[in-house]
Amino acid sequence: MSSSRDFVYKLNFALYGLIQAPMLWSKTLHEFLLNLGFRAVGYEGSTFVLRKDGMKLILVTYVDDLQLIYDKEHGPLADWFKAEFSKCFNITNEGSLTWHLGVHYIRDRDKRTTFCTQKRSVEALLEKYCFSYLKPRDTPMVAGETIDKSNGQ
Repeated sequence: MSSSRDFVYKLNFALYGLIQAPMLWSKTLHEFLLNLGFRAVGYEGSTFVLRKDGMKLILVTYVDDLQLIYDKEHGPLADWFKAEFSKCFNITNEGSLTWHLGVHYIRDRDKRTTFCTQKRSVEALLEKYCFSYLKPRDTPMVAGETIDKSNGQ
């Protein structure tokens, strides 16, 4: 009688946690999105755009963390995408984006603005390297000035 030590088993899929798993997930996600009509933006393949019926979705990916960005009027397309995505993958909706990869996002829907800050990450680094006692300095940018393509800056 043979023991299990006498056999070599071939896996037909990547196991979560193995080196190949992220690569296989990325390939699977990429193919799925292309089949839905998304196109990859740039060379790294972590941002995808879907334009359909005058509406647009932007999907930003980081491993298995996905951020879906769209205008309120494009909600029907977003709902369609979520339904299609959930047919193939287990998903959870974490609601509006507030934190992602150490960046805090603060939205003002009335003004249609988003403020991004890494204050917590910077404070942790200052504390880690014993610089938290230093006095802050003003930035060289004029206070209250906005950066906008439309005004040539």
